[in-house]
Amino acid sequence: MSKTVQTELLKSEARKLLIESERQPLSTMPFHIYLAGPSVFYPDVASLSAQLKADCRKLGMEPLYPLDNEIHQEQLTPAEMAQAIAQANIGMIQQADAIIADISCFRGTAMDVGTAFEIGMAVQRGIPVISYTEAPRPDYLTRVKAVDSDVRQTQGIWMDAVGMIEDFGLQENLMIACTTEYTDQGAAMALSMVRVLLTGPLAVKRC
Repeated sequence: MSKTVQTELLKSEARKLLIESERQPLSTMPFHIYLAGPSVFYPDVASLSAQLKADCRKLGMEPLYPLDNEIHQEQLTPAEMAQAIAQANIGMIQQADAIIADISCFRGTAMDVGTAFEIGMAVQRGIPVISYTEAPRPDYLTRVKAVDSDVRQTQGIWMDAVGMIEDFGLQENLMIACTTEYTDQGAAMALSMVRVLLTGPLAVKRC
């Protein structure tokens, strides 16, 4: 079975689970899912995180959200605070059975770098990773060309002022795109795909 066929089967099964979970929450499974992404920086983080965690629990899984870590800030320097946050997030990822990661553009044409680190750590652990955006979007090269009028093609290679631009038709840098399954249908779909991977017979191969 090709990776494309596997991916479509995964998404098909995930859609069925989503419909089922809308009727009633799915049976609880002993899985913890790390919810990665730049939402921790958004002004409406409280409502966003509440929705993410509710969607996770509706699918019978327990959410691990970075801001739920208890960091005692008293008498910490900014550097010490940063270190404490980093270690707490790493600890959560080490507990997780899978992660979903919002790879929406963040302050530029690419995803949040902290989220990229968290994806890499999860991939190294060998746990499922589903990357997602809330809506379809152009591939990486198209996004770069849209904001930089100086992008040009030289001998078949796309270049900007810095150098070569990846041109694989992927959503993100190949190290993200080739190590995660991706959906443009939002976090709930990503969570449903994770549940399928954790409970079903599908063994999705990476490219």
